[in-house]
Amino acid sequence: MSESAKLLEDLDAVHADLEGAGRLDAAAREKLRLVARDIRRALERASDREPAAKPAAEEDHQPWLREAALQFEAEHPDAAAALHRIADALAGLGI
Repeated sequence: MSESAKLLEDLDAVHADLEGAGRLDAAAREKLRLVARDIRRALERASDREPAAKPAAEEDHQPWLREAALQFEAEHPDAAAALHRIADALAGLGI
């Protein structure tokens, strides 16, 4: 399994766990949906560029992803930890 596929699987698992437990309010659900959408887009763009190419500054996703994780920390620490791991993995992929 590719690293990108693993990231998407992890993100889907976090979302399913939180949804299944009924622990997400409408605002948190929307935030997580937007984060998931942006991660998917980033992974798609990364797969389309040359392997040696680096992302443009406007494509640096770690800051907004880490900010999203911080917003989840108080009420959803497991989701926050998963988002931090995903941000680390994206950084490792150069995304």
